[in-house]
Amino acid sequence: MQAWVEKLVELQDIDLKIAKLELQLGELPKRQAEAELQYKAEADALTAASDELKQAEVAAKGIETQITTAREKKRDFQAKTITIKNNDEYRAAILQIEMMDKAIADLEEKQIEAMILIDQLRANKAQKEKDLEAGKARAKIVLADLESRKANFDKLIAAQAAKRPAIVTELEAISKADAEAGAPRTDYLACYNRLRASKSHPKTVGCVAILEDVACGRCHMSVTAQLKNETRKGKMVFCPSCGAILYSED
Repeated sequence: MQAWVEKLVELQDIDLKIAKLELQLGELPKRQAEAELQYKAEADALTAASDELKQAEVAAKGIETQITTAREKKRDFQAKTITIKNNDEYRAAILQIEMMDKAIADLEEKQIEAMILIDQLRANKAQKEKDLEAGKARAKIVLADLESRKANFDKLIAAQAAKRPAIVTELEAISKADAEAGAPRTDYLACYNRLRASKSHPKTVGCVAILEDVACGRCHMSVTAQLKNETRKGKMVFCPSCGAILYSED
């Protein structure tokens, strides 16, 4: 294998590792957003439970006010019966008192139902408070883990990136040595960079061996005998189908 091939493959290995790490790093904000969204949903659930409880308590107070008003009216009718001398008026007052008793009984039944509902809503609110506390603890752990992962990815990416300059220098030296030896100068690094910046996706291999001496190692299309011979001579050859840099492992 030619020296420039070894260095390109080595450089490619580094770039692919960096691309993979950057892809994983790019997923972290999404996971953070998911954790924050879940916590927000739990906070919103508590807010909704609190609002529902407040509305139920206001409604219960309204029923209590109605009961108080009905009882006052009943007392007024009872007080009037003492001074009434006309039988028709007396019977009318008694009927009003009975109607107040019925209204009070209905309101008291509603009051009981309202208090049961309030107890249920208080229990629901308490559960939502527990859920939020648990969610807060969970979110704290998740976010701390994501921060740790980010720092680790940054460190790994920096470690891989630190290896590139030496390889780049060696590739440039090989190109220069070829020219000094009288061979046609090939800027191996520039060809590799153009390949990665154009058709080749950063996460896709662009420098590949000829498989079983017959096919491109990336697209698996057949390679001509002429191209195979040129790779054996150390020339930079590109796959006519996918544009990958081909090399022979012979």
